[in-house]
Amino acid sequence: ASASRNVYTVLPDGRIVAFAVENADLLSPYLNTADPAGLIQFVRAQPLGAIIGSTPATLDPPSLDPPPDRDYPAFATGLAARRSMIFVGANDGMLHAIETSTGTEKWAYIPRNLLSKLKNNRSDANAVQDFAAVDASPSVWDIYFDRDGDGSKEWRTILACAQGLGGKSIFVLDVTDPDAWSVLGEVTDTTDPGG
Repeated sequence: ASASRNVYTVLPDGRIVAFAVENADLLSPYLNTADPAGLIQFVRAQPLGAIIGSTPATLDPPSLDPPPDRDYPAFATGLAARRSMIFVGANDGMLHAIETSTGTEKWAYIPRNLLSKLKNNRSDANAVQDFAAVDASPSVWDIYFDRDGDGSKEWRTILACAQGLGGKSIFVLDVTDPDAWSVLGEVTDTTDPGG
């Protein structure tokens, strides 16, 4: 149901916010429309967008064998019961996180640089159909890195995805816990006049 969907985006200051009508004023500067609430309702009410070029990626409990280092077994053991997910990009401008066991969308993420283009996906006579959506394939890896920049490294599971279809953005999410994910970054080619 539209009202109960968990759809999110990220603001330039790094805050993850719900893509919901109650945030219409907050999101309005980025949506490029005179009717932000109407656009938000439209986007949330759409069924899963067309999956054309995006190959789904799966997230299962960690399982590298043999373990790459002495820290990995504890990481894997701690996440042995992690929820299995499928991540796939769609031409509705979202990365969809789908629970493997039920086939239901748990959440969706709209990259920041697509916010101003969402209006192009509306079904009206004046829509410009040049929507560069999340049409590339996400990749999921367990990596050992300094996530917080404090010099301490740890194992995390990250997802990286580009956009395809002319989109010039790459975004990276931390999906170690798919129920408490975070945005690590989004890089957009600022020379893209539409981006």
